[in-house]
Amino acid sequence: MLTPTAPKTAGPKSGSADLLAINIDLNDYSSLEGPRRREGRGEEEKVIRLRRARVRLDLKLPPASGPGRYQVSIVDAYLRPVVGKQAISPDGNRLTVELDLRRLTKRSYHLRLTHGDDAPDFYRVSITTE
Repeated sequence: MLTPTAPKTAGPKSGSADLLAINIDLNDYSSLEGPRRREGRGEEEKVIRLRRARVRLDLKLPPASGPGRYQVSIVDAYLRPVVGKQAISPDGNRLTVELDLRRLTKRSYHLRLTHGDDAPDFYRVSITTE
């Protein structure tokens, strides 16, 4: 299960309310293009759990990810974006993006990560109130 770090206050540039900082290693989660069960162990795929709040996601990108501009979106069951933002990874290893998830209802979504002309990666996400 994902364990968020302590809430942090945004810097003066943004003028925004508290942000919940969350570290996510995408290597721990299966992209929906990948297998549903972990090989050899029969485990169900893990779901990224995010709180209905303003969040700062610090994403560790999968291997072979490139540097540059990414579109990070939370999409519904019909793959329509409900919230999203662009962010830049300087090294192809990490990506930080702030998203406002306060208006989302408690249900399942997908995190869509798009980079250049590459096919997007999708990860299962569950929005919670806790």
